Amino acid sequence: NQDTHNNIDTIVFNGYINDIDLATGQDISPYIISAMVDKITFNSIDMNRIDKLKCLKETMQGRIDINSSLSLKGITPICKCDYLNKSVVNNESINLLEVDPFVLEDLVATLFRNMGYEVIETNKVNDGGIDCILYNNDPIMGGKVIGQVKRYKNNIDIPKLREFESVLRNSDAMKGIFISTSNFSSQCEKFASDNNISLINGSLLVDYFNRYGISSYILHK
Repeated sequence: NQDTHNNIDTIVFNGYINDIDLATGQDISPYIISAMVDKITFNSIDMNRIDKLKCLKETMQGRIDINSSLSLKGITPICKCDYLNKSVVNNESINLLEVDPFVLEDLVATLFRNMGYEVIETNKVNDGGIDCILYNNDPIMGGKVIGQVKRYKNNIDIPKLREFESVLRNSDAMKGIFISTSNFSSQCEKFASDNNISLINGSLLVDYFNRYGISSYILHK
Protein backbone atom coordinates (compact mmCIF):
# COMPACT_ATOMS: atom_id res chain seq x y z
CA ASN A 1 0.00 0.00 0.00
CA GLN A 2 2.98 2.32 0.41
CA ASP A 3 4.26 1.72 -3.13
CA THR A 4 2.83 4.99 -4.49
CA HIS A 5 5.25 5.08 -7.43
CA ASN A 6 4.56 1.45 -8.41
CA ASN A 7 8.20 0.43 -8.13
CA ILE A 8 7.54 -2.95 -6.50
CA ASP A 9 6.68 -5.94 -8.66
CA THR A 10 7.37 -8.94 -6.42
CA ILE A 11 7.64 -9.52 -2.67
CA VAL A 12 10.08 -12.12 -1.34
CA PHE A 13 10.19 -13.42 2.22
CA ASN A 14 12.84 -15.80 3.53
CA GLY A 15 12.66 -17.01 7.13
CA TYR A 16 15.50 -18.67 8.99
CA ILE A 17 16.28 -19.86 12.50
CA ASN A 18 19.45 -19.86 14.58
CA ASP A 19 20.37 -23.45 15.32
CA ILE A 20 23.28 -25.76 16.06
CA ASP A 21 24.64 -28.33 13.62
CA LEU A 22 24.65 -31.43 15.85
CA ALA A 23 27.22 -33.09 13.58
CA THR A 24 29.84 -30.33 14.03
CA GLY A 25 28.61 -28.28 17.00
CA GLN A 26 28.81 -25.13 14.89
CA ASP A 27 26.19 -22.37 14.79
CA ILE A 28 24.03 -22.46 11.65
CA SER A 29 21.14 -20.40 10.30
CA PRO A 30 19.08 -22.68 8.03
CA TYR A 31 16.25 -21.25 5.95
CA ILE A 32 12.92 -22.88 6.83
CA ILE A 33 10.47 -20.71 4.84
CA SER A 34 10.78 -19.07 1.45
CA ALA A 35 7.97 -17.36 -0.42
CA MET A 36 7.80 -15.14 -3.48
CA VAL A 37 4.52 -13.51 -4.53
CA ASP A 38 3.53 -10.78 -6.98
CA LYS A 39 2.27 -7.49 -5.57
CA ILE A 40 -1.32 -7.89 -6.79
CA THR A 41 -1.68 -11.24 -5.01
CA PHE A 42 0.03 -9.92 -1.90
CA ASN A 43 -2.30 -6.92 -1.70
CA SER A 44 -5.33 -9.24 -1.91
CA ILE A 45 -4.31 -11.03 1.32
CA ASP A 46 -5.97 -9.92 4.57
CA MET A 47 -3.20 -10.69 7.06
CA ASN A 48 -5.56 -10.41 10.02
CA ARG A 49 -7.86 -13.21 8.84
CA ILE A 50 -5.63 -15.82 7.17
CA ASP A 51 -4.31 -19.14 8.38
CA LYS A 52 -0.63 -18.28 8.00
CA LEU A 53 0.60 -21.76 7.08
CA LYS A 54 -2.27 -22.29 4.61
CA CYS A 55 -1.54 -18.89 3.04
CA LEU A 56 2.17 -19.65 2.70
CA LYS A 57 1.51 -23.04 1.12
CA GLU A 58 -1.45 -22.30 -1.15
CA THR A 59 -1.64 -18.58 -1.95
CA MET A 60 2.07 -17.78 -1.92
CA GLN A 61 3.11 -21.32 -2.96
CA GLY A 62 6.08 -20.95 -0.68
CA ARG A 63 8.64 -23.51 0.29
CA ILE A 64 8.24 -24.65 3.85
CA ASP A 65 9.48 -27.94 5.23
CA ILE A 66 7.54 -29.08 8.29
CA ASN A 67 7.34 -32.84 8.42
CA SER A 68 4.87 -35.02 10.26
CA SER A 69 6.69 -34.68 13.59
CA LEU A 70 6.65 -30.87 13.19
CA SER A 71 10.43 -30.65 13.27
CA LEU A 72 11.95 -28.04 10.97
CA LYS A 73 14.37 -28.83 8.16
CA GLY A 74 16.40 -26.51 5.99
CA ILE A 75 15.11 -25.57 2.54
CA THR A 76 16.63 -23.82 -0.46
CA PRO A 77 15.27 -20.25 -0.76
CA ILE A 78 13.38 -19.43 -3.95
CA CYS A 79 15.66 -16.44 -4.25
CA LYS A 80 17.81 -14.39 -1.91
CA CYS A 81 19.85 -11.20 -1.98
CA ASP A 82 23.58 -11.21 -2.59
CA TYR A 83 24.34 -8.07 -0.62
CA LEU A 84 28.00 -8.08 -1.62
CA ASN A 85 27.18 -7.85 -5.32
CA LYS A 86 23.86 -6.02 -4.76
CA SER A 87 21.95 -8.59 -6.77
CA VAL A 88 19.22 -11.19 -6.38
CA VAL A 89 20.17 -14.83 -6.76
CA ASN A 90 17.45 -17.21 -7.98
CA ASN A 91 17.55 -20.88 -7.04
CA GLU A 92 15.43 -22.61 -9.65
CA SER A 93 16.70 -26.15 -9.55
CA ILE A 94 15.30 -28.07 -6.59
CA ASN A 95 15.33 -31.76 -7.44
CA LEU A 96 11.98 -33.43 -6.76
CA LEU A 97 13.83 -36.60 -5.81
CA GLU A 98 15.39 -34.70 -2.89
CA VAL A 99 12.12 -33.21 -1.64
CA ASP A 100 10.56 -34.70 1.49
CA PRO A 101 7.74 -37.10 0.42
CA PHE A 102 5.21 -35.18 2.54
CA VAL A 103 6.28 -31.91 0.91
CA LEU A 104 5.81 -33.55 -2.49
CA GLU A 105 2.25 -34.50 -1.49
CA ASP A 106 1.62 -30.84 -0.53
CA LEU A 107 2.97 -29.68 -3.90
CA VAL A 108 0.71 -32.10 -5.76
CA ALA A 109 -2.28 -30.91 -3.70
CA THR A 110 -1.46 -27.31 -4.65
CA LEU A 111 -1.17 -28.38 -8.29
CA PHE A 112 -4.65 -29.88 -8.32
CA ARG A 113 -6.10 -26.81 -6.60
CA ASN A 114 -4.54 -24.66 -9.31
CA MET A 115 -6.13 -26.98 -11.89
CA GLY A 116 -9.56 -26.24 -10.43
CA TYR A 117 -10.16 -29.21 -8.15
CA GLU A 118 -11.36 -29.10 -4.58
CA VAL A 119 -8.65 -30.99 -2.71
CA ILE A 120 -8.78 -32.82 0.61
CA GLU A 121 -5.40 -33.95 1.91
CA THR A 122 -5.50 -37.16 3.95
CA ASN A 123 -3.70 -37.96 7.17
CA LYS A 124 0.04 -38.21 6.49
CA VAL A 125 0.21 -41.42 8.52
CA ASN A 126 -2.10 -44.40 7.98
CA ASP A 127 -3.75 -42.84 4.95
CA GLY A 128 -4.92 -46.20 3.62
CA GLY A 129 -3.10 -45.72 0.31
CA ILE A 130 -4.84 -42.42 -0.48
CA ASP A 131 -2.71 -39.27 -0.36
CA CYS A 132 -5.33 -36.82 -1.63
CA ILE A 133 -8.99 -36.76 -2.57
CA LEU A 134 -10.13 -34.56 -5.47
CA TYR A 135 -13.58 -33.27 -6.33
CA ASN A 136 -14.63 -31.71 -9.62
CA ASN A 137 -18.12 -30.23 -9.87
CA ASP A 138 -18.38 -30.61 -13.64
CA PRO A 139 -21.81 -32.25 -14.24
CA ILE A 140 -20.48 -34.57 -16.97
CA MET A 141 -16.82 -35.32 -16.16
CA GLY A 142 -16.84 -34.38 -12.48
CA GLY A 143 -16.91 -36.53 -9.38
CA LYS A 144 -14.59 -37.94 -6.74
CA VAL A 145 -11.02 -38.93 -7.63
CA ILE A 146 -8.39 -40.43 -5.32
CA GLY A 147 -4.67 -39.85 -5.76
CA GLN A 148 -1.48 -41.53 -4.63
CA VAL A 149 1.92 -39.81 -4.76
CA LYS A 150 5.22 -41.69 -4.80
CA ARG A 151 8.70 -40.15 -4.73
CA TYR A 152 10.62 -42.94 -6.44
CA LYS A 153 13.80 -43.05 -8.49
CA ASN A 154 13.12 -46.54 -9.90
CA ASN A 155 10.21 -47.26 -12.23
CA ILE A 156 6.86 -48.24 -10.74
CA ASP A 157 6.13 -51.95 -10.97
CA ILE A 158 2.80 -53.75 -11.34
CA PRO A 159 2.44 -54.79 -7.64
CA LYS A 160 2.34 -51.14 -6.50
CA LEU A 161 -0.28 -50.34 -9.13
CA ARG A 162 -2.34 -53.40 -8.18
CA GLU A 163 -2.32 -52.24 -4.55
CA PHE A 164 -3.64 -48.84 -5.63
CA GLU A 165 -6.28 -50.46 -7.86
CA SER A 166 -7.49 -52.46 -4.87
CA VAL A 167 -7.82 -49.22 -2.86
CA LEU A 168 -9.69 -47.61 -5.75
CA ARG A 169 -12.01 -50.61 -6.19
CA ASN A 170 -12.96 -50.52 -2.51
CA SER A 171 -13.61 -46.77 -2.50
CA ASP A 172 -16.50 -44.73 -3.84
CA ALA A 173 -14.23 -42.79 -6.22
CA MET A 174 -14.95 -42.67 -9.94
CA LYS A 175 -11.25 -42.96 -10.88
CA GLY A 176 -7.71 -42.88 -9.52
CA ILE A 177 -4.57 -40.89 -10.30
CA PHE A 178 -1.16 -42.42 -9.57
CA ILE A 179 1.64 -39.84 -9.51
CA SER A 180 5.31 -40.79 -9.43
CA THR A 181 8.63 -39.01 -9.91
CA SER A 182 9.78 -42.06 -11.91
CA ASN A 183 8.29 -43.78 -14.96
CA PHE A 184 5.82 -46.59 -15.65
CA SER A 185 6.34 -49.71 -17.71
CA SER A 186 4.12 -50.47 -20.72
CA GLN A 187 2.56 -53.24 -18.61
CA CYS A 188 1.64 -50.64 -15.97
CA GLU A 189 0.19 -48.33 -18.62
CA LYS A 190 -2.07 -51.09 -19.97
CA PHE A 191 -3.15 -52.13 -16.48
CA ALA A 192 -3.96 -48.49 -15.61
CA SER A 193 -6.02 -47.92 -18.76
CA ASP A 194 -7.98 -51.12 -18.06
CA ASN A 195 -8.74 -50.08 -14.48
CA ASN A 196 -9.71 -46.41 -14.72
CA ILE A 197 -6.37 -45.11 -13.42
CA SER A 198 -4.52 -42.11 -14.87
CA LEU A 199 -0.72 -42.11 -14.61
CA ILE A 200 1.48 -39.02 -14.16
CA ASN A 201 5.20 -39.71 -14.41
CA GLY A 202 8.02 -37.43 -13.28
CA SER A 203 8.53 -35.44 -16.47
CA LEU A 204 4.79 -34.86 -16.89
CA LEU A 205 4.54 -33.81 -13.24
CA VAL A 206 7.24 -31.15 -13.68
CA ASP A 207 5.49 -30.01 -16.87
CA TYR A 208 2.21 -29.63 -14.96
CA PHE A 209 4.01 -27.76 -12.16
CA ASN A 210 5.40 -25.24 -14.63
CA ARG A 211 2.09 -24.96 -16.50
CA TYR A 212 0.07 -24.29 -13.34
CA GLY A 213 2.32 -21.83 -11.53
CA ILE A 214 4.55 -24.05 -9.38
CA SER A 215 8.05 -23.19 -10.53
CA SER A 216 11.57 -23.90 -9.26
CA TYR A 217 11.40 -27.70 -9.44
CA ILE A 218 13.25 -30.07 -11.74
CA LEU A 219 13.73 -33.83 -11.97
CA HIS A 220 17.34 -34.95 -12.05
CA LYS A 221 18.28 -38.55 -11.32
